Amino acid sequence: MPSAKAVGRAAEVACVEDLENTGHLAFRTHLSRGPVDVVALSSLGTRLIQVKARTNLSGGSLSKPAIERMKEEVEPWLHPQTTFELWIRGKVNGRWKWVRQERLL
Repeated sequence: MPSAKAVGRAAEVACVEDLENTGHLAFRTHLSRGPVDVVALSSLGTRLIQVKARTNLSGGSLSKPAIERMKEEVEPWLHPQTTFELWIRGKVNGRWKWVRQERLL
């Protein structure tokens, strides 16, 4: 069984790969310790993404206060062409897939 850190890293790598497949320049942030795990750039703007991975979707949602704290941390970095998003990857019928992709700001 992989560690939680390994599962999270795999979700971040999957996020980067999915974004690159749609024409973005994407990369993981160093150590992924803050509110932004992945940065994606395109001619349309910048996407700041918090990535979560859940092996058990029954307890996998984030609390509203946790989401609000993340938004407060990121808000000073936002510009008109910058978005802040939450992507959650979960195991559904034994396969990993994106179960939530939401623009927060």
